[in-house]
Parts: sequence; C-alpha cells; structure tokens
Amino acid sequence: MPPTESTDSLDRVSAAARGRTALVVAVALFVAGCAGPSRPNVLIVLIDTLRADRLGVYGNDRGLTPFLDTLASQGTLFERAYAPSCWTVPSVSSLFTSRYPSQHHMVTFTSRLPESEVTLAERLRDAGWITGGFVANPNLQPEFGYGQGFDEWRVAPSEDPHMTDGDRVRAQALEWLDRAWHPDSNQPVFLYVHYMEPHAPYEPREPFRHRFVVDEGGRPFDSKATGDAFWDDLAPRWLAEPDPPTASPARALELFLALSGAGGELSNRLACLTPEDDGFALLADRIRHRLAFGSSRLYDAEVAGVDEQVRLLFDELGRRRFFRHAVTVVTADHGEEFMEHGGVGHARALYEESVHVPLIMTGRGSAKARVSANVSLVDVAPTILELLQMPAEPAFEGHSLTAGGARDVVLEFEPIFQNAANVREHALGLVRARRKLLVAPSGHATTYDLDLDPGEDHGDATNTSAAMAEALAAAEERLATRAGTSAPIQPVDAAVAHRLKALGYTR
Repeated sequence: MPPTESTDSLDRVSAAARGRTALVVAVALFVAGCAGPSRPNVLIVLIDTLRADRLGVYGNDRGLTPFLDTLASQGTLFERAYAPSCWTVPSVSSLFTSRYPSQHHMVTFTSRLPESEVTLAERLRDAGWITGGFVANPNLQPEFGYGQGFDEWRVAPSEDPHMTDGDRVRAQALEWLDRAWHPDSNQPVFLYVHYMEPHAPYEPREPFRHRFVVDEGGRPFDSKATGDAFWDDLAPRWLAEPDPPTASPARALELFLALSGAGGELSNRLACLTPEDDGFALLADRIRHRLAFGSSRLYDAEVAGVDEQVRLLFDELGRRRFFRHAVTVVTADHGEEFMEHGGVGHARALYEESVHVPLIMTGRGSAKARVSANVSLVDVAPTILELLQMPAEPAFEGHSLTAGGARDVVLEFEPIFQNAANVREHALGLVRARRKLLVAPSGHATTYDLDLDPGEDHGDATNTSAAMAEALAAAEERLATRAGTSAPIQPVDAAVAHRLKALGYTR
C-alpha cells in the first residue's frame, strides 16, 4: 500500500525555485523506490470533472476529500496542474498520448484516435506490462480508439440501479486484476481507472447528500423552497414590467422547477427561453446563480462520494499487495463551472475552474513535496516512463517532471460541433508563471494575473502581453509541424446522441 508512516500536514513551498528542488528530490526518491525485485506496477486514477479547488490540499475547507488529502500528504502534490482542454475527449487523449488536441485530433465525441498515435499503454504493454483500463464515462468507447495499447478496455455498464458508477468500475477493475495478475508474478500491471463522479447529472448518494447539499445556514437545500423565495422576491418587479412573458406566477415557478434539474443544459435552456424583457432577464439571472449554488452543493457531495470510492479502490489494491512496487497518479480531465464566468458545466471556456486540475503522484519511498511550477497532463506519460527507467518516447510532447524548470502550459479548445464557434468563449490559452493569456475564437486576447486576480475577473484586453502572444503563436506553429493525420470521424448514431443528451452536452 502507499506509505502510511506520516500523515502530517504538508509544508507549503511557495517559491518556484524551492518547488522545483522539491520535485527533483521527490522524483529521485520515486526512482529509488522503483528499484526492487520486480518492475513496479502503475496506477492512474482519473476522476472526471474534478476541480482542484475541491480538495483540502488545494485550500478547500469543507472536508470533501479526506482520503485524497492524506494521499497527497504522502507524495508529490502539483499545485498548478492543467488539463490541456476543458472536456473529456481531448484531455484523456492527451493524457494517453502526451500530445495536444490539435495534434491527436480527438476533438469531437466521435473522433477516433489514429493508430499512428503512440499511447502510454502501448509503450508499457510492449515492455511487458499487463494493461487494463476500466472506465465509467460512456463516451470513451473502444470503437473510438481509447483502448489502444490496453489488453483489456471496458466501459462499465450503467444498467444496475443498485450500484453507483464508482462501484461498477471498481468491481470490474478488481475482477480483471484477480484474473490477469498475481502479486508474486514478475510481470507488472498498468491499471487505469476512470471515475465518472462528479460529472453531471449530479446524483450524490447518502451520507454525502445529507452532509453537503445544504444552504449557507447548513439547512438542506430545497429547490422548491428556493423557487418560492425567488417568486416572493421578484414577482412584484417582474409583473410590473410591460408585456411580461407569462401572466401566471404558477407558470414562472413551473419554469424554475423544470430548470432546476437541467444540470449542464441550464445556460442553453435559459438562453432559449428568456425573452428580451428586462424583468424576466433579472429573474433568469437570479435563477442561474441560485441554481449554480445548488448545483455546486450537489457537486460537492459527489466529490465527497468519489473520494470514498477511491479509498475503497486503494484498500482493495492494498490487500492484493499491488502497492509493494508501484507508481500511482491521481488526476482529473477537467473541472466544472458554476457561474464564475456566466456558465455552468464545462466544454465552454478555459478559465481556471475548467482547466486547473488536481495532480498527485505517490510511489514506494516517495517524499512529501508540494510543487508550485506549472505542469500539464501531457507531462504525465513522459514522467512515468522516466520513473520506470524506460527510454523516452520521441512522439511525446510533454516533459518528464523529473527535469524541473519553468515551462509554459498550452491550452487548446477546438470546435466540438460545427457551430461551436458560437458557444466557445476561448480557443487557446497560455499559462506562463502566474500570468495567463486566453484567446477567443475571434482572436481577441485577454491577459490575467493569477496572483492578483485568481478568479480571472479583471482581465487586461488592452495591454495583452505581446511576449506571451508570440510564444503561444510559436508553440502552435511548432505543434502543427508534428501533428498527426486525423482518423475519419464516425457519424453520431442514436446511442451516442442519447449519451450526450443524458450528460447535458446537447438539448
């Protein structure tokens, strides 16, 4: 199992130079820990839609993630890890290939990973690792190439109403592991486990719903009571408007209650249903913000639930002596918006709430460290190869985190649908130290100082950093010279369309 000698609170390493030094020391211990009678197992746990700021080790004080916080205290925590994009398909593909969305071309729900792309799983399987991937996200079907390099790739079915997504994916992973591997075997395992919680629709189970879905006063959050309060507050002003969109208070409340379960569709549905009338726009705006609050509480309960799921997985793997020689990574593919910048859900923008993700690495003999340098999910695969003392992969774009040093982080968000330019707020981004450049599809650029303005509320569009803009353009030009050829996009069939609607991506 992961080291348990100490669960003391972590010492914050605020200076970038000290963070890089801590990283080098930690990785040296990783490599030393890998030395042993057998090659180490590799575990990657990806938690879909998990914002970094929901973990206690990233500053959250609600107590959502006791297990992940303890795990981070035993290994290396990367304070500023970024997903390369703001939704699952491109980010998971970048994790596997250490390449950017513009290179692997996995940018729509029906993109297929080209066989020419080299995945971490392929490198490990070719070197003798047994490889298995177990996924709760129904969009990552094998026909789209996600299983490339895996001896076994399974997407957990969701038919059993008595099991959560986390229960299903854990059961499948352990059943396969018990068949494919024995702890006394000299053949190591690469295990990838992908949880769907806390992705919308938010359906937290008990006791997490009772503990975390509460209002500011600690009372259970009741959407109907919230709707009644909205009506009492806003109806007089709304009805005073000329030509109100509906004449019935009951109809307005009915609309609110219908929207309260809309999840990721909320912004789109309100946009379609909101007339130009200022009174109704005021009501709609208040509803958006209050529902975002309610959704964020449901999301928090889901985060607490998935923390428990990861603990259960680690307990079972520990019983199987999986961690005797192991390198472990816990991360996420993107975050989630709750009206910080006018939207809910994800796959809309490249703000911090959408792309700042947790990244925790532990291993036998690993040191405790916090690393403040900016890193990307594209760096994970090269780092694992380095820790396993395997040759680097020439096709990989990321850098092994053993090298330390400050680097720019590139963000990309290519169109998902043909009309995506109308809904994407950003197309590109660059993070350099604590400054962040975001570029709209139109080419309009804004710079943020993440130290002075961590919420990205006061961007500077008039004095955008020319050096950062030039660096981003140069990076995109270089990536284009190494881009692969995209595989044919498969048409959206009825099953895919149903999955997208269920997850809130389409109306």
